[in-house]
Parts: sequence; structure tokens; C-alpha cells
Amino acid sequence: QYDGYSITTYKSNLYCPDLLSSNNIFCVAEDSCHRLWIGTYSGLNVLDKRTGEVRKIENAELSSTGISQILVTSDQRILFATEIGLYEYKEIDNSFLAYDTSNTGGGFPRATIKSLFEAPGIVVCIVMRRKPVNIGSIRR
Repeated sequence: QYDGYSITTYKSNLYCPDLLSSNNIFCVAEDSCHRLWIGTYSGLNVLDKRTGEVRKIENAELSSTGISQILVTSDQRILFATEIGLYEYKEIDNSFLAYDTSNTGGGFPRATIKSLFEAPGIVVCIVMRRKPVNIGSIRR
């Protein structure tokens, strides 16, 4: 973090071994609350830019998987592409929704998600790494 005067480095080390779930960072995205969501090789972390506080997300599924991409949509949904599927952060109860066949009408299997992007208008599109490559979507 750079404030115009100095740089602050956030990483797990000898003095602070559990700061991040992993120092191997795959992606970072900022939300409207000035939080940096940090996706790593083995989990998810959040940095509050106002306080400098970093917290690991304690979620049984997310804490042991790689987060390949984070997307903050134009309507402020926060989506996570992971090795085990698509997740959405639910601010209202500080929880994560896993998208799968049970809550998408059977059309969205749990699979490795490699890329997320927001299409103009109606859907968020997800590219899943499978053979052959599939493209899925969830409605806003």
C-alpha cells in the first residue's frame, strides 16, 4: 500500500506467520467499501484500506482452494472464481454462496473457474476449465 510517502508491505513472514493465507497471490480486487479482496494459492483475504487490517476469510471450502479471479460487478456483487466453483460474497450476513446445480436450475455444475467477466446488461459470464471448455452464466 502506498500513501504518497511510504510503502506498506503485507506478507506472512517469521514475525507475522499467519497474516495471509498464502504469499502466492493470484488476484486482487477493490470493492466500494475500500476493501481489497486478495485471492491466493490457498484461500481468500481482505485488506481494509482505511485501517490497514488484514483478515483471512475463515470458510471451510474457500480456505483450502486457489482463488483465480475476483470480480466486483457494476451492481457491487463480489464474485470469486475458484478451483472448486463460483462463489459470491453476501454482505448482509457475511457469508458466501456457492453456485451449483442446486441453486441455478441445474445448469451450473461445480467446476474449476478460470475467468470471470461482466457482459453488458443482463449476465455475468463464467469460463469453466473442462473438456471441452464450457461457458456458463448467472443472472444479475
